[in-house]
Amino acid sequence: MIKNQLQYKIANSELTKFEEAIQKSEAIQDVPEGVHPVMWKAQINGLKSQAETLRREIAEYDELLSGEMNEIEVKSLEELPIGLIKARIAKNLTQKDLAKLANVAPQQIQRWEEDDYHKAKFEQLIKVAKALDVSVSEKISFEKKAEGNVRSLKKIGIDAKFIQKRLCPDVENSIADLLDKASAFLERIWGVGIGGDGTLDTRNFSCDGLRYARFKLPKNADEDRVKAYAQYAYTVAEIVADAATSAVVQPSENWKDVNADILSRGEMNLQNCLEYVWDLGIPVIPLSDSIRLHGGCWRIKGRNSIVLKQSNREESRWMFDLMHELFHATDERGEQNFQAIELDGTAPERRDADIELSANNFAGNVLLNGRAEELYNQVILASSGKIPFIKRNVKIVAKNQGVNQGALANYVAFRLQNDRGVAWWGAASNLQSGNQDAYSVTQSVFREKCSFVNMSNLDKHIVELATTEHEV
Repeated sequence: MIKNQLQYKIANSELTKFEEAIQKSEAIQDVPEGVHPVMWKAQINGLKSQAETLRREIAEYDELLSGEMNEIEVKSLEELPIGLIKARIAKNLTQKDLAKLANVAPQQIQRWEEDDYHKAKFEQLIKVAKALDVSVSEKISFEKKAEGNVRSLKKIGIDAKFIQKRLCPDVENSIADLLDKASAFLERIWGVGIGGDGTLDTRNFSCDGLRYARFKLPKNADEDRVKAYAQYAYTVAEIVADAATSAVVQPSENWKDVNADILSRGEMNLQNCLEYVWDLGIPVIPLSDSIRLHGGCWRIKGRNSIVLKQSNREESRWMFDLMHELFHATDERGEQNFQAIELDGTAPERRDADIELSANNFAGNVLLNGRAEELYNQVILASSGKIPFIKRNVKIVAKNQGVNQGALANYVAFRLQNDRGVAWWGAASNLQSGNQDAYSVTQSVFREKCSFVNMSNLDKHIVELATTEHEV
């Protein structure tokens, strides 16, 4: 979402660049030498996808600034923060203007809006709403059993919008119709039953997928939603793993071996990383839902299966997460399945466990040729340990040492988070480079490698919709 004039100007500039790149790419009659046709098509589709996203965001910002909007629809409390940001724009107020009205420092509004008010308290949201002079209302209904079922499902982390998007996108009628069509999927994924009279049965509800996962999870994630989504991701991973026919190869836990094997295929890029992991007999599944779970690894009947899901679509971020999960695939060698972990998925003890730190170091060394620690220290030394100077010095060190700037930025962000408790991932995102859309690349390789032959119609439906980007 575009939140200010600077972002609006940058978005228009980026859109122009994407449109020119698309025009040049489509003007080329033959696929460039050395480039796989699938990759060439994925690259063009990635450019188009990013251009379309920018067009939507620019159009939304233009509409808000038009002065013709007198109402912004907020369907849930979760959407309230975005609604407040839109209301500020629609009232033609800058962040500085709003700060003055709310009697807070301008930097406070900037920080709140930067992470969509995730760190703001409820009373602070109310204060902002009053400063904007807007009224917020939400209707609570107890009229239908189906609506009651939706609320019950939401309490355990399963949202009706998600059901429609990922399980029943063709249902356009009532909530009752949606749940009726989704009943087989709810049973298959979560063990939730819906009787012929519409009665919801959650006695066998299961979220064990998270207990057996080795995963990458950000802070401040909603525990119930993460648990339910992890069970969904696990089901997709289980279906794909069970249907796979390729030989299983034990991955190396030595970064040097992995680095050498990937570079033997050419440069260190996402395509080669994916090919390497798939050749180990490890499926890599791309997801794109707005749930705060960045990735996961499961071992299912002796076969590892990796899920990647990042809102950031840059190659180096997906490569970092892929190598992080590959390290988890080396856990508990010889075991048919991972041992269950009893800690809650969002527990700091689990997220910050030594194995997670080791996985990040492994990823950094694979992508930076074993120089992760050395290059991080160079950045910190050049910055005199001061956070405001780090972004500039990541660029300088990456250029001078001939390493991937995005990969170095990601490793620096991980170290700052771990060593100093500094959240620097936003700055790292701004240092990513390249026009490849990581989701499209991962999706193309998945479509090429995944075997759908041995899947039931129900399972095939789940997997196909899980790995497809679409809007309802």
